[in-house]
Amino acid sequence: MGKVLLVNMPYGVLERPSIALANLQAVLQQAGIDTHCIYANLRFARRVDTRRYRAIGLSTPEDLLGEWTFSEAAFGCFDYDLAEYKKNVYYDLFDSVGLCRDRFWQGLDYLRSQAGPFILELAEEIVSQRPRVVGCSSSFQQHCASLALLRKIRELDPSIATLMGGANCEGSMGVATRRNFPWVDYVVSGEAEELVVPLVESLLAGQKPPSIYGVLDGRPPLQVPRATVRSLETLPVPVFHDYFRELAESRLFNEVAPALPIETSRGCWWGAKHHCTFCGLNGHGMGFRVKDPDRAVREFDELASTYLVEDFLIVDNILAMDYFQSVLPRLAESPHNYRIFVETKANLKRNQLQALVEAGVRWVLPGFESFHDEVLKLMDKGTTGLINIQTLKWARELGLRMSWSILCGFPGERDEWYGEMAEVIPLLEHLQPPSAVCKVSYHRFSPYHQDAERYGVKHQPGPNYAYVYPISAEEFVDLA
Repeated sequence: MGKVLLVNMPYGVLERPSIALANLQAVLQQAGIDTHCIYANLRFARRVDTRRYRAIGLSTPEDLLGEWTFSEAAFGCFDYDLAEYKKNVYYDLFDSVGLCRDRFWQGLDYLRSQAGPFILELAEEIVSQRPRVVGCSSSFQQHCASLALLRKIRELDPSIATLMGGANCEGSMGVATRRNFPWVDYVVSGEAEELVVPLVESLLAGQKPPSIYGVLDGRPPLQVPRATVRSLETLPVPVFHDYFRELAESRLFNEVAPALPIETSRGCWWGAKHHCTFCGLNGHGMGFRVKDPDRAVREFDELASTYLVEDFLIVDNILAMDYFQSVLPRLAESPHNYRIFVETKANLKRNQLQALVEAGVRWVLPGFESFHDEVLKLMDKGTTGLINIQTLKWARELGLRMSWSILCGFPGERDEWYGEMAEVIPLLEHLQPPSAVCKVSYHRFSPYHQDAERYGVKHQPGPNYAYVYPISAEEFVDLA
């Protein structure tokens, strides 16, 4: 096996490979460094049953249920009030699908009981392959599983260099991760493609890496770093071979229908001008960078031909507007029968929705969030309730699936605004309904978090971190 192993831990989505690890693998292989990916999420799903695995996806991120199932594997036993934790969990979705709460916790207990043996077996397998470097990507609920694996690897073979990166490691979260969990040698904050080769080459040579912006090595940083790739044009096409190998070996083909993630841009062109007040998705990497249209079309065709998959999820936060004239018409002419998911701005014209459909787009996340103009102004969304309704109407005419929710609980909102929306809802029963009505969360990097005083917001880390991490409450301010 390779000198470098990259691991996608639970609870990564089963239906698609990690584009983060696929990008890093491609960059390292282009530099002549033998690199392989392990999709441990597929292995764990097979071990515990995919239904139990996917139940974690029904929980809200603030519950940290996925992290809790790997907490003991990462940190051992520590004192906390389990009864109080159970009171804090948001049960509405579980109740709506008829899932008994006691039975649900029995399933969680089973996942937790399997986490420790799984981590030991995986770590022993990895160490037996004698890699020089092992890295984990942590996004959403992958942090404790990644920490558990790297800790066990450190116990079994201290000579292996351990790395972590991903959305959960950006900025102060990365600093807190390195500070509190010293068995992780290096934590990468931000986009790693331009720094991973010099970092790994130093480790493979047995040398301490030079100071690299974006790499946290335990020394107090002069500033909290965030590495950013300047141009997407320099990146190679991501490598997904290991995902399909693992999927075949897992024998989950009857339960997992794979779709390929594809990236055509980073950042958000709208957010660079008007940062939606609740959005923290881009961290400090809001600057919009887009791939050349020729490169984007070639990448679709190359990935579809290589992996014989025509289902794609465009992972961009927002579609580049000039793609409506450049990329989408060429995808419409492709011999491939593409089926595509994409996130877009809400205020699209009918001909733009038509262009999406003709290109193979079947599913859109348009970011409606509300039907009331005043609520939308509080979000700084750059759309109106009528525009959102019109977009829903055109989507219904064109057979385009729309995923959207109604958000509430914004600072400065008025109750009567929701009464006015409630009067409109019965008139829209022929259109696609929202998937949920939910209260807005205060996420790190959002204006509500970064400029809380301006919005009259007071926030603190969610209480559930105390049931997952055996560290001081003060550390959660940076880790959460």
